[in-house]
Amino acid sequence: MLKIFFRCLSIKTRFALIVGQLILGFSLFGLVAFEAMNTVNLNSPIYQRIIQGKDLIADVLPPPEYIIESYLVVLQLSQSQNQQERQVLLDRFNVLKADYEARHQYWLQQELSGELRTALVQRSYQYATTFLSSCRANLFTST
Repeated sequence: MLKIFFRCLSIKTRFALIVGQLILGFSLFGLVAFEAMNTVNLNSPIYQRIIQGKDLIADVLPPPEYIIESYLVVLQLSQSQNQQERQVLLDRFNVLKADYEARHQYWLQQELSGELRTALVQRSYQYATTFLSSCRANLFTST
């Protein structure tokens, strides 16, 4: 039936139909591509969910390059009387120390601005290692 319909059309009309189909196809492709780009674009809902998840994890977990959790473990260890609990806390302290060292190695390899690099990689590291070493030398010798 379509063959008969197309045979009845002039070449000019057939050409116009083909061009119309191409325009419609490209327009549809452009619309789908535009929607896809808007979906994954910066500040899109999907992007906001990714950022929200990252922020949630950052709020819940202490960063390994920060020794606050190590300080908490040291405080708990100083109050603990149970030998098993002390061993668990000592193991946790060792894990945190290893995590800190791993993150420090990571930041050593990153390109940071001069002031930030000095603060994070040198000064902060110096104070953190002093703290971690003194904890190991003073507090853990009694374990």
